[in-house]
Order: sequence, then C-alpha cells, then structure tokens
Amino acid sequence: MRASSKQYLNHIGHIESDGCFRCHSDRHKSETGKVISKDCDMCHTIIAQGPTGNIKYSVVDSLMEFQHPIDIKDNWKTYFCTECHRELFP
Repeated sequence: MRASSKQYLNHIGHIESDGCFRCHSDRHKSETGKVISKDCDMCHTIIAQGPTGNIKYSVVDSLMEFQHPIDIKDNWKTYFCTECHRELFP
C-alpha cells in the first residue's frame, strides 16, 4: 500500500482510536478479496506484559501472544479495542 505515518494523522494506540486498525481491518479489500492482516506480530514483538508486580517476560528468540488483562477469551482477536473502550475516551 506504500502508506507511511508521514502521510496520516498520528493515531498512536489502540484504545483511544483505531490506530493501526484504520487499515489493518476487514474494511479494505483488494480486487481479489485479500485484506490487510490484523496480526500484530507483523510489526510488534511483545517481550513483556502484565500488571505492575506481575510482569511476564518472553524468553530469548520467542514471541509472546497478547493477553488481555481481563479474561475475554479470544474476543480481542476479532474485535477492535475501541469497540469496548470507546466509552473511556469519548
């Protein structure tokens, strides 16, 4: 797509705005029906996550899958953060 952050407004984050998901969603399809992947590991490598005092770290040469701080099963994989968190940032 040759898009870059220089061409678009700064929408960093996933809770306050759709951020990366403005394009990395099912909203944009090629003529053949291909969509831009929502796989966060394409650009991000999670090496640590968790609440203060209980942070979990990845081991060398391995990736961590995102874990939502509240057990919402795999719903975080199909919904955008803003669908639930929008009320926090009207």
